[in-house]
Amino acid sequence: QIILMKQLRIIKSDVEYMYEDCLSEEWFAPFVEFMTSSDSLILVVKHDKDDAIAKLNELVGPTNPQKSDSSKIRSMCESIRRNLIHSTQNEKTFWHELLYFFDEKELRALV
Repeated sequence: QIILMKQLRIIKSDVEYMYEDCLSEEWFAPFVEFMTSSDSLILVVKHDKDDAIAKLNELVGPTNPQKSDSSKIRSMCESIRRNLIHSTQNEKTFWHELLYFFDEKELRALV
């Protein structure tokens, strides 16, 4: 169940925030160009079990679309860097990204 959704144009500082560990990678500049080239849809999905992140990542599939079977979302991606979807890896990252992309008013609407 989708509980929060926002469409926006991600800018360079957004990508740098989400991928701060990758800033010095050779692929980062073209990746930023791709990520900022069109609007993005930011979703928060609710799952009633403790394994929500693991379940979502299972549905999304591996980062490399070549290693993803056709039942996974990433099987439709062009390449590792020109990817269709970002999925959080753990609860710490989830909160880091949630509090970055959604403001207090949007989060209060959930209560």
